[in-house]
Amino acid sequence: MEIYISDQCLQFLLCAGLGVGMAILYEFPRILRQMFSHSFPWVVVEDILYCVISSFFFILISYSVSDGIIRWYYYAGALLGFIIYWFSVGVLVRESTVIIIGYIKKTVRIFYNKCIKPLAKFLKMLIIPIVGFCKHIRKLTFMLFKKKKKKPTKQKTQTSMRGTFV
Repeated sequence: MEIYISDQCLQFLLCAGLGVGMAILYEFPRILRQMFSHSFPWVVVEDILYCVISSFFFILISYSVSDGIIRWYYYAGALLGFIIYWFSVGVLVRESTVIIIGYIKKTVRIFYNKCIKPLAKFLKMLIIPIVGFCKHIRKLTFMLFKKKKKKPTKQKTQTSMRGTFV
């Protein structure tokens, strides 16, 4: 099997593009971590999921371009693409996501403080008396319709010479 330099360069560039795609894919869990606080186990799960997905696509690309032969420059191309994205466009993406997420959090906080919180207070003021009234009605209903238990009556026993019969 002949290997041409042009084919190797094309495969290298394809893997570099895959590295850029991996870096873009990594932005999603990173943005989720900025929006919501994560515990350590969730971070580990996200990273493992990222590694599995990235590995799947890397193996898929490397097997499709070279019939199952994995070469060292595939890894170099993917790493180079990841690094180029991470230190060029990735910087802009990270800075812009911090600003955008800050605005979103601020807007949600304002909406919560102006709309949701007063509504919750109003509903709480409305529901507490209703719950108390319902409890009082329930207690009255039980008192009115409470069945009185009949006291068990003792049965008369007959005694004879042989013993007591019921």
